[in-house]
Amino acid sequence: MALELSSTNDLSILPFFVGDQPSSHDEEYVEFNAYQKLKTLPETYGLYSCNVTVKDCILGLIISRKSGKKTSQKQDTQISGFLYNPATVTKASLDIFNSLVDEHMEIYADMWTDPATLLPWYHYQVTTHKSPFAQYFMAQSYEKGLYGLRKDAAIAFSLYQVIAEQSIESSGSGTSYTTAVLSMTKLSKVYVKYGLALMYGKGTTVNVEAAIPWLHRAGEMGEGKAALQLGECYLNGMGVRKSETEALKWFSVAAEKGEPAALNNLGACYRYGIGVPNGVPDLAYALELFERAAKVYGFVPAMFNFATSLEAGRGTVDGVPDYEGAAEWYFKAATTLPQPEVRAYTALGKLYLQGYGVAKNQVRAVDCFMKAFRGEGREDGKGDMMAGFYLGMCYMNGEGVDKDYAVAMEWFKRGELQGNPDSVCAIGEMYEQGLGVPVDINTAVSYYKRSIGMGSINGKYNLAMCYFSDHDGQLLAHNQPPPQSTKHYSYLLGNSGEYDHQRRASDTSLSSTTKPKPSGIKKAASFLSFGGGGGKKKESQPVQKVEQVPQHDLYGFSLLSEAAREGHVKACFEMGKCYQNGVRGAQRDRILAIDWYRKARDGGDKRADFVLKNWMN
Repeated sequence: MALELSSTNDLSILPFFVGDQPSSHDEEYVEFNAYQKLKTLPETYGLYSCNVTVKDCILGLIISRKSGKKTSQKQDTQISGFLYNPATVTKASLDIFNSLVDEHMEIYADMWTDPATLLPWYHYQVTTHKSPFAQYFMAQSYEKGLYGLRKDAAIAFSLYQVIAEQSIESSGSGTSYTTAVLSMTKLSKVYVKYGLALMYGKGTTVNVEAAIPWLHRAGEMGEGKAALQLGECYLNGMGVRKSETEALKWFSVAAEKGEPAALNNLGACYRYGIGVPNGVPDLAYALELFERAAKVYGFVPAMFNFATSLEAGRGTVDGVPDYEGAAEWYFKAATTLPQPEVRAYTALGKLYLQGYGVAKNQVRAVDCFMKAFRGEGREDGKGDMMAGFYLGMCYMNGEGVDKDYAVAMEWFKRGELQGNPDSVCAIGEMYEQGLGVPVDINTAVSYYKRSIGMGSINGKYNLAMCYFSDHDGQLLAHNQPPPQSTKHYSYLLGNSGEYDHQRRASDTSLSSTTKPKPSGIKKAASFLSFGGGGGKKKESQPVQKVEQVPQHDLYGFSLLSEAAREGHVKACFEMGKCYQNGVRGAQRDRILAIDWYRKARDGGDKRADFVLKNWMN
């Protein structure tokens, strides 16, 4: 409670005079903080000129609180003498008294049975005496709509702003009041709230540049939320110069303070080598960070990322996938309320579709895809548009549902409207193969090129195969070369978590299964259109010179190379064929052929495994 030297305040408004029941917390606070501070008041505060009066009156207030009794008449006299006798009061001693009273207000507020009864008193302190703690209390009350107050972000912002800027102004003067403000209002939390309000426009206009200094102050004072936000700012270049090293630093600070989102983001950094020494990923440590955030804090995005790592064998022992563990954590991420990760239902559906880690059940897979698309369990009802693509694939292939090309096209069209590149590519496949629509290669190519412009790896592979089949040059005659693909590397998704489906499409789409699979190893030889079949080697064919390579093959090989480098399993297999046989612009190279076949095999292509065992030994 701030008091002026000429004040004539009514003492009845002081909370010290209310005979509440004492608590152990009150005693510990008073004995350790207030009494110790009073015993060590420095001479520079000018208290020696009125030492007895100041200490007696303040200790009298402390004693009355500990005993649960009102102050005696003698104590009232002492207090009145201190407060209202200008002859015994110096500016410095008044500052100390005000700071101590302010410092205790937080304890008294917590002890009140109904804090709402304090609102008039706090309002009085804010408007009349500008008490920092009262400002903080009212700011929180308006921010959260507590004690019958309506939520008002603008008022809350104004109060946080006053506290923050007042602390900076007073810190320069070195006054005792500033010391009190810093210890009483928990300024680091004020800086966080003020900085985040500026960052996201809560109660004010967005001003990212103005938010950064306040977040830095809070981060340097150990506030995890500020450190987390700074990490995201440096990662994305928001209000600061982009720096992955600084991003890693601040994520680390926030993780040490127990921020689960920071643990998750830090895991993403180590998974992809973002900001780490020499840019070398540490998959085992990334897995550990995801696991800690998932198991200790129940952080849903981390559950999802932990599952994706287990499924892909990233950071596991010997890099072996743990499909059972992945299925378990996908289920937890999909069902943890109030904001489940619906993409986990999509991933779980894929496991059921393929029988990895769970018993193969295509009907259950369709159910998972449907739940993901509807946003099952989410308050906002926001679903996963990729689930719609997989539902279309199920209807297209008759997996878990009756085959129905018309329904499949409906799902793909929904995805097209939502901007899903894989759905756009799938429409192209239906036109190429004449599934429910007349065969129309030019229309198919048009959809493939659109999907490539949206970032589809499937589109690159399918268009490459179209060019390889364009022996009469009709496609090149009627279609321009494909546009430069747009690559989207979305490392982190704010507080909802990170997912790398655009960075490695083979993990998140049916990249290797968008066309009918061979039924088994017996069919492997049929795919070796340039090489041996049935275990017998054909006579070697002359290696094509670059100038002899048809233009349509050059375009196709360029697209195939891109798709393979981005993880498309079928494209890896085709690259192996190209280097094995020295065709389509590739020079014959046994080492490169083996390398691409191994990548295809590791991606689950049985044909590649057959080739490696029978032809490449």
